[in-house]
Amino acid sequence: MKKRIILGLSVILLIFFVGGLFIIFTLETSRSEFRRLIMLHQAQIFRNNLLLNMERVQRDIYLYRFHRSHDVKYGTTLDQDMVVLESSVNLCFSCHHTEFVLARITQTKKMISDYKTYIARITTFADNSQGLEQSEDTAIAFGNRMLNIVNEIVTTANANLSRKTVEGYRYVNSVEMTLYSSLFLCLVVTVFMALRFERQLMKPIGEILKGVDYFSSGDLNYQIPENMPKELLLLAKSFNKMSSQLKENLEKIKKTEQMELMREIAAGLAHEIKNPLAGIRGAIEVFMHELNLSREERTVFEEMLFQVKKLDIMTKSFLEYARPPSPQIVSTDINDIIHNTVFFVSKQNLHKNLQKVCVVENLDHSMSALPVDPVQVQQVILNLMFNALDAMPEGGKLTFTTSHDNGVATVAVSDTGHGMDEETVNKIFKPFFTTKTKGVGIGLSISKKLIEQHNGQISVSSNGSGTTFSITLPHG
Repeated sequence: MKKRIILGLSVILLIFFVGGLFIIFTLETSRSEFRRLIMLHQAQIFRNNLLLNMERVQRDIYLYRFHRSHDVKYGTTLDQDMVVLESSVNLCFSCHHTEFVLARITQTKKMISDYKTYIARITTFADNSQGLEQSEDTAIAFGNRMLNIVNEIVTTANANLSRKTVEGYRYVNSVEMTLYSSLFLCLVVTVFMALRFERQLMKPIGEILKGVDYFSSGDLNYQIPENMPKELLLLAKSFNKMSSQLKENLEKIKKTEQMELMREIAAGLAHEIKNPLAGIRGAIEVFMHELNLSREERTVFEEMLFQVKKLDIMTKSFLEYARPPSPQIVSTDINDIIHNTVFFVSKQNLHKNLQKVCVVENLDHSMSALPVDPVQVQQVILNLMFNALDAMPEGGKLTFTTSHDNGVATVAVSDTGHGMDEETVNKIFKPFFTTKTKGVGIGLSISKKLIEQHNGQISVSSNGSGTTFSITLPHG
């Protein structure tokens, strides 16, 4: 977004810069055109003055011819006007002309020089002397020739000047229209780019504000779309991450509250049941010893005692889940715990499926001792082993694997049983969830709690034809 804004502003500045240069250029061109027209009009004025001065000298000759016998002032006037005529033709050379006009003016200047000679002859002849009238006729004829030439120059120049003046005005009008069009185009482009930038900037901001509204209303499921500029994308990702983490934390808090409530209920039930069970168990044992029971009656009492013992075990499980004992940490070889547990179960034949199952120990003996509570860890291993044996009624393979890497020790318990579906995997550690007909589904919940007390984790994976429980514990 930052690059786009800089690019957009650069484009706008470039448009205004080029537009400014164009305006300056067109104004300077128009100014030059006006200066040229002014100079052309000034040159035309000089040519018109030249024509007027020639006509004045011609008039002076006629007046001198008429009044020479009784008024000498006309001779003086003729000389003065001749001087003015020479000045007029010299002024014409100060202007710019076409080659045709310049050649004609040069010719006119030479003719004026000859014209001056003819006039000088007139003014030097005595009154009524022989040849005066002939000189006057010659001067008048020569002056008329000059008038025709200058008149031709003026007429031609006037036509050209009119044409160039019209062209100049047309050019100025076209420049004016071009300027207005350019200004309008610059305005349109600027407004378009401003609207485009406003849309590109405000739309993502609107999405973020929408997400904030959802967030403030308590909806933590809304995720801000991440198809936005780079600068705002970072903000959107941070917001989405915050929302997801907050949702996850709230779910954890809710789950923790539920678990705490369940622990309190379990502890309360265990307390309420424990004392009556102890009384029932004591009464049954007294009856069995004091009464003279038949075989059938003794069998019934033994079954009653067995069920009471099961209830007692269940009550202890409730208490253990509700208030697990704090781990007594000692440096322990995890491989020894696994090996001793397998040996104990095999030696005592504690599970009916054990004879059908091949138990394999892939233990990493290079792994050093771990700071754990050996009793609690053995309880977890024993629980996982019994669950694996329950999953293989037809026999199979049970594998214990240990390894360590980057300060973490891993214990994996794998079986080749019937496996679990995705729903079961997601619920397997929840208290009182079980897929078996016996038990209350609290063993794995207790195992998870015990491992977490060691700052470790326990997880499960199943591909539908076997299950692996993995325990990770901090190593050292």
